[in-house]
Amino acid sequence: MTLSGLSEAAAAVPAVIKLVARLAGDSRVDLRARLVLAGAVGYIVLPFDIVPDWVPGLGRLDDVVVSALAMKILLDGAGEEIVREHWDGSDRALHAFQEIIEWLATIVPGKLRRLVAKAAQS
Repeated sequence: MTLSGLSEAAAAVPAVIKLVARLAGDSRVDLRARLVLAGAVGYIVLPFDIVPDWVPGLGRLDDVVVSALAMKILLDGAGEEIVREHWDGSDRALHAFQEIIEWLATIVPGKLRRLVAKAAQS
């Protein structure tokens, strides 16, 4: 991921928000993936976190990890065709966004990643 890729992804934030909202409302997207998204939103909005937000450097990390996992599961549950159908940004921005989500998902411990993925599939 280059600096220009990061800036492209940052500029696409409005398109990402629209994409998430559209995928959440699309009945073709796997219901479990949409439920994982709803759970992630609930976790992020609620004031109780695994790592309290006031812990310097780590306080928001759990929110980032939960968001990344939920986005990865949502994008995988939608499939490339449906994602592209709902995407308003450039192809470069979508690619940068997907790369960031993939990278963030890799920082999640493997056991937790497998557990969440399994729960989303069952």
